[in-house]
Formats: sequence, structure tokens, C-alpha cells
Amino acid sequence: MMTTGEEATTPRRVRRTPTQASYYRIRMQHTLRHTREITRLIYLVNGAIGGAIYFILKDRSHWTNYAEICAFLLFVLAAVNLMHGYLIHVQGKWYGELDTGYAKSVGLPDRPRISVLIGAHNTYALLHYSLAGFLIMAAFGILKFG
Repeated sequence: MMTTGEEATTPRRVRRTPTQASYYRIRMQHTLRHTREITRLIYLVNGAIGGAIYFILKDRSHWTNYAEICAFLLFVLAAVNLMHGYLIHVQGKWYGELDTGYAKSVGLPDRPRISVLIGAHNTYALLHYSLAGFLIMAAFGILKFG
């Protein structure tokens, strides 16, 4: 029979204790899962707004102020894309910090560097910022020219 002191050092007990490396690995997985989930939700909102604009423009003879409604929806869509771009940028920084911590916890001096100029997260964020800028210009164009 084991005493209390022996139970604390059994291999089974040691395996259950999380290591710093496992913590970083789990946090990186959570970050990626959250990024995927919020991206799906944001694309669902984008599709709903795009669908609303389509149906308003399709039946614009029934709407006296269709241009203003479409411009408003484009502004909302631009705001959603700005938020998504910012979220991707923040998630990229957070993921990079976790990756660096994970690399150090497994004995690497630093995480491997990728030779891409701005990286995948920043490229993806830049695409969303550019889309938001285009949507804002389109909204102003609709307001000015109908």
C-alpha cells in the first residue's frame, strides 16, 4: 500500500499535471478554434446583409428610399469587415505570442520565422480592411448617384 507521499509522485499523477508546453499548445488550439468560429459567424452576417441588398435592389420599384437603405447596409457591412480585420490582426498577434511561448517551453530558442513579409494573419486582415474601404466608397457612391 502506498503512502500519501508516494501517491503524489506516481507516473499516473505526473502525467496528469499540465506542463507549460501543453498549456501553450492548448491555448494555440483554442485561439485557432475561436478564429474559425468567429469567421463563420461573420461570413454568415456578410451573406445575410448581401442577401438583403440583393432583394432590395431586385424589387427597388417598391422601395422609395432603396438607395439609402442599401448605403446603410453597405456601411454596416464595412463595419463588420473592419471588426473582422481587427479581430484577425489581434488573433495573429496572440497566436504569435503563444507560438513563441510554446517554442521556448519545448527548448527552442525562438519560434521558427517565416520568410513572408507581413504574414498570413496580417494579409488576411489587410484584405478585410481593403474590402471595408471599397464598401464605404460604394455606399457613398450610392448615396451620391443613387
